Amino acid sequence: MADLRAIRDKIRALRAKTVKNGCTEAEAAAAAELAMRLMSTHGIDAEEVEQPEFEEAEEALAARRSAVDNLWPYVAMVCGCTLYLTGTGDRRRVVYFGLAPNPEIAAYVHDVCHGAVRRAVADFRQTPEYKRKRLARTRNELVRAFTEALVQRVGSRLVDMRFGIGWGDLKKLSRQAKQELDLRHTDLRTLPPIKTASQGARLGNARLAGAMAGNAVDINMGVAGQKDVKRLGGANHG
Repeated sequence: MADLRAIRDKIRALRAKTVKNGCTEAEAAAAAELAMRLMSTHGIDAEEVEQPEFEEAEEALAARRSAVDNLWPYVAMVCGCTLYLTGTGDRRRVVYFGLAPNPEIAAYVHDVCHGAVRRAVADFRQTPEYKRKRLARTRNELVRAFTEALVQRVGSRLVDMRFGIGWGDLKKLSRQAKQELDLRHTDLRTLPPIKTASQGARLGNARLAGAMAGNAVDINMGVAGQKDVKRLGGANHG
């Protein structure tokens, strides 16, 4: 079966080859003829060509909810997407939905951030602060407090980065995605907030360590390495 999305993309590219855009009259005419031929062959009309393309991309989640799940709404926000949950247990998934190629970009940013958080938590488990606690419950509380602060800081950094896109454009993209998703589905599961760890002073050092780790993780280099991140679909870049 033909990839209709690729065909529509090709038709859009052909229709953009105009004299106004720098083509000769012969080049523009040839491009227009080929575009019409493709539209006729695949039963695509002009309105369909101009219609925004929505898509989704999913990422696996841990079987049990944890503080790291609070990071994914940040990812959706800065990529102009909305999100929902699917599956249960070890089949849990977060699905990013929006204009192409934004969900694919969100999935990439998700992977970059998830890797950074996983490495930071592993490093924290090797610190004296963690190792001197003998009870599993106490260690788990430390990790949760550390991860909460880490996720909050990484999320804030993503918001600060937002790939040079204005908040107005991002909000518009997310709103369009939410409206389209609501038309397609009526019973989707969202990401509920995770219950926070105790606010006692005894977890203060773990939170401070988490915030410092959030400042140190190298998400800029990872995200900058994906050229498509710089071109969110539907956004006006300055």
